[in-house]
Amino acid sequence: MALSENPPATAPGTMPDRVSGSGLSLRGVSIQFGGIRALDDVSFDVQPGQIVGLIGPNGAGKTTLFNCITRIYEPTDGAITWKGEDLLARRAHRLAQGGIARTFQNLALFDAMTVFDNAMVGGTSVRRSRSELRERAWHLVERLELLEVASRPAHGLPFGTLKRVELARALMSEPELLLLDEPAGGLTHSEVKELGELVVALRDELGFAALLVEHHMGLVLGISDHVVALDFGKTIFEGSPAEVRDNPAVVEAYLGRPAA
Repeated sequence: MALSENPPATAPGTMPDRVSGSGLSLRGVSIQFGGIRALDDVSFDVQPGQIVGLIGPNGAGKTTLFNCITRIYEPTDGAITWKGEDLLARRAHRLAQGGIARTFQNLALFDAMTVFDNAMVGGTSVRRSRSELRERAWHLVERLELLEVASRPAHGLPFGTLKRVELARALMSEPELLLLDEPAGGLTHSEVKELGELVVALRDELGFAALLVEHHMGLVLGISDHVVALDFGKTIFEGSPAEVRDNPAVVEAYLGRPAA
């Protein structure tokens, strides 16, 4: 099985002690679309400072779960809390004010705006002066090695560069929880390795927790402190990256049932 192929060199950080109600908590989350149960009784936690990888084959329910957390979908059953607060009672446009930011599978940048201005957009929900926001934006642009293209429009820039622009924009809101939706999609092998190292370094520097939805198993297993695997909307595994590689349920979900 190739689940452990090409992991980034960066080792996962030390998992923090679990503190009840201090992070993201999902309990019995289910959602049904007509006769299809897209999520079925999903429960797990993301603790402060922790990187949790959410994996599963196509159609497993990963993006649906992300959309429940970010208030795009309303779960049929279950509870989602953030720092002890009922997240399902918070409107989607107020998530950033509560310390939650996300990136997207498909880049949602403004092509005609400069890299710097795209980053600045992420600070609109933060109660900071414009000078403070500009200072933070310049810091992030420099930290993500975007200074050379800061004054260029986003349109036409390499895909890997645009991924870093989107990350800078998400970090502008000073998130305590960063939701990363397939950040390695479309990146080269070397870019994936650099991304893994960057996410871990930023987590250590800025102190946020991260929930990572990703198909690139090398990235997930290389940087996650904890892994949750879904299949057909159900949790089939939860544990450490070391445990996921040889878990029979995960192997079967990705590779199929062996021939008799």
